[in-house]
Amino acid sequence: MQMIGTFAVKYYVLILLSMCFSLIPVWGKTTPVGERILEENFEKLIHLGVPAWCADSVKKKNLPSSVLKSIHLPTGWDIGWWGLDHATRIGAEKDFLRIQAVTPLTIYGAGIPQTYEQQDYIFRITMRMPSDASCKKSKIAVGSFRYGTVQYGEFWDRDVVLTRGERVTVDVPVRFPLTGVGFRGMFRVVGDVVFDKFEVYNGRKRELKKEGISVVEGVIVARSQLPDPAKSSYPDCRYTLHFKAMNILKGNPCPKEIQLIVEGFKKYKLFNTNNLKVGDFIRCNIVSFDSLPEEKKNIQQADDLSLFELDNYYSLDIEKIYGFSAIKSNIAFSGKQKYDSIFELQINSALTEKMKKDQASAISSELQRINQMLKEYPAEKYAEYNKKFTAVWTAEKQKDPPEYNRLERIDSGKKYRYVWRNIDNSFWTLPEHHQLIGTIPRLQRQNIKALQSLQKFFNANGCQFMVCVIPNFFNIASRVINRDFRAVPDFVSAFVVRDFLQNGIETFYFADSIISNYNRYPWAYFYPYDDHPSDTTQDVLTDILSRRLGRYDLPKVLDKNRFSEDQAAHVYGESPQYLFPFNCDIGKNTAGKSYKCRRILYDKKEIFPNPDSAVLLLGNSFLQTPMGAPDSVPSLLTQKLSAPVMSYRISGNAIADSGFTNIFHNPEFYLKNKKIIIFVMSVDYIYRVNFVNADHYDSMMKLLSEYGLVGEMQIKEGNFTDKSYSKLLPNSAFFKIPASGKVRIRKNIADQKINYSKAMALQLSACAFGRDPVIGMVNGEKIELREMEFYHKLDKVMVKLPKAVKELEIELTGKPGTVIAFGNIQLYQ
Repeated sequence: MQMIGTFAVKYYVLILLSMCFSLIPVWGKTTPVGERILEENFEKLIHLGVPAWCADSVKKKNLPSSVLKSIHLPTGWDIGWWGLDHATRIGAEKDFLRIQAVTPLTIYGAGIPQTYEQQDYIFRITMRMPSDASCKKSKIAVGSFRYGTVQYGEFWDRDVVLTRGERVTVDVPVRFPLTGVGFRGMFRVVGDVVFDKFEVYNGRKRELKKEGISVVEGVIVARSQLPDPAKSSYPDCRYTLHFKAMNILKGNPCPKEIQLIVEGFKKYKLFNTNNLKVGDFIRCNIVSFDSLPEEKKNIQQADDLSLFELDNYYSLDIEKIYGFSAIKSNIAFSGKQKYDSIFELQINSALTEKMKKDQASAISSELQRINQMLKEYPAEKYAEYNKKFTAVWTAEKQKDPPEYNRLERIDSGKKYRYVWRNIDNSFWTLPEHHQLIGTIPRLQRQNIKALQSLQKFFNANGCQFMVCVIPNFFNIASRVINRDFRAVPDFVSAFVVRDFLQNGIETFYFADSIISNYNRYPWAYFYPYDDHPSDTTQDVLTDILSRRLGRYDLPKVLDKNRFSEDQAAHVYGESPQYLFPFNCDIGKNTAGKSYKCRRILYDKKEIFPNPDSAVLLLGNSFLQTPMGAPDSVPSLLTQKLSAPVMSYRISGNAIADSGFTNIFHNPEFYLKNKKIIIFVMSVDYIYRVNFVNADHYDSMMKLLSEYGLVGEMQIKEGNFTDKSYSKLLPNSAFFKIPASGKVRIRKNIADQKINYSKAMALQLSACAFGRDPVIGMVNGEKIELREMEFYHKLDKVMVKLPKAVKELEIELTGKPGTVIAFGNIQLYQ
């Protein structure tokens, strides 16, 4: 711990104090945190053996046997093996878990199952620092809590500092920003720490409703001025905010616009809430002001807004946020609310005729180029190309001595083999058995419609939309390695680009540019099977983007002479599968060592996204690699434009759905002063994911603004049971379309609290498995279910129903054998 200096200690203590302040219950007692779904008392620990994948790197550390023998954790837990040193000890001590680490050590807790509805969790950790004589070396211990997944990224949340003998219980609220993935709690520890208990709770659903609390996100429209405490004749004072809610996350309904009463100062000392200002996005727990005890009401209040027409609510706590949650809850606002259509916001000035003409010209020119390219390679000759490629590829593989230039990986018990190649000091891999032109998938019809609706949304708010399609890495490698085929198009990316262009969405084909620049840098993609782009692909992509963005005349506010490059570890660091391999042609590189990627700097500092930029990049980890944070494509594009760039990244499939939905919820934040929105994604993801449809979202929100929630029910069982499906979407009813091509479902709603003389709306949570469309009728109203072939998530479908409906009649038509999942049904009136 001697490495932590005075400044660092003060910094951590400040964080701890601010954290503890935010955890003090308003009513002066501990409130329940929800339904406990996981508890670990550390009564049963097992010895953790070194996993095979890192055995070599751990062996190189030459650790004493006492370190490895000491490692005991609960079942399902793990550690960051790279953080071990000679002084590490991890094990049981009187039914507790004690961790001793001189250098930062990461502990991975048990995982939380997959969730397909965005959930709130509370992680409760009770930890202490020993006070006995065994705690000799450490005067303080520093623990950092984080959560997430290795695949989708890790999110730091809280830091804790412990002094000798101190015991702390910390409640960490977690709103994981992804759906469809599991995640786990993690801890980074330095010092001597004992974990007494680790618990996970599923939100506070029941308790919030019982206590009359609503958890709400929104924006501050106006605020009252708070008097100077030093000049105030009252020791305590509150002030008012005009608050516009965007989403009720948990608890009870509340109006969309309220007057929010906030603590200003107490005993003449200011609360940190005094820093809130107009335009801030906040998440807060609120209760009706009338529900407060009388002694809580009778406190001086500064109010120069006089919002007498709005209901008064009291803020239990406020958290400043930088964007609203990606998924709307199903809690409707109370009272009639006017919904502002996302297509009528006009956040920026309208697109100019020149902008429209320039984009139309770019689309037309690229479409003409691709059609000419594909015309030269007609489909009837694909079999001939494949036959020639097989002969050439077979001869190429025979050049190697036995087992030389070969890599292997095992996935789900199956072994995959790859051929390694050094092509002019650039490094490529290709499966031993590969076809030049395989199956060419086509975009789903629903995704074409969805992307057109997204473009319509951006255009309506003064922004143009562009999609960048990153080609599949094996399709590029097959042509680079086998030189005779370099002119043969990458048909997979060519066809998807053509589909976009034919439907009026700007994009470009650039597989040919990657191939012609194959050895610009040692790596174009990661190896041997990771399709994330590396230096060459990202450099070529941003070359093309910078030329295309030239038509916007973006001001060059950055000095090109102040940019520089250095060599840095890539995003995967020292992971064994990303080290230079043995028994392969790696040129002058060293086997067992990682390679370095480029990093772009400005004034010798990393380049971070700039929200004031006219350019917004959207994407997942394909924006990030190989540099890691603050990401490759934004940094490279900033350098080439000599202008700042903003980016918004969500890892995995979620960017195509919840990523765009988050923009719908908070368009002012994301789109203000933007001219061009650029969506970067792998061609394989584009074929596989399901894009959110802006028109469907807008229609649903309009209906929700007209109706309030009156009932909720579930279809308890379907005609189809299969564990492989129920694991994907638990708590759902499954139906399989029979040979007749139709499924009929009837559901009595006469027991619901409904005024049958009035019209109502219904919201279904459902999806279809496969690539074939499912069309439905709900009491005569047409619906369409999104197909979820690869990424399984219940989709929300909203329909308006006529008066006097006492029975739901759902009829679904589709291809026999198609499986359909149903979640909950909600009734609005």
